Amino acid sequence: MDNAETDSIKDTESREERFIRMGQTRMNKVLDSIRLLKNLSNRSSYSYTDEQVDKMFQTIDMAVTDAKNSFAGTKKTEADFKF
Repeated sequence: MDNAETDSIKDTESREERFIRMGQTRMNKVLDSIRLLKNLSNRSSYSYTDEQVDKMFQTIDMAVTDAKNSFAGTKKTEADFKF
């Protein structure tokens, strides 16, 4: 798609349509990243502690909660997340 086509889509696309289009793309990226993260569970290739895994998933849980809260109007900054 060239810039003219992209500009045309932006002009004719509703806010809801844009939300759906961008949401699908971003969700696919998140799911792909989770699949890649799952690969780290291979103990023959990686060494890790239960505490490291717990911290990683706590951080992910906090980020998901923050994203959900954004839709409900509650704000929390990403600076609060550390791995």
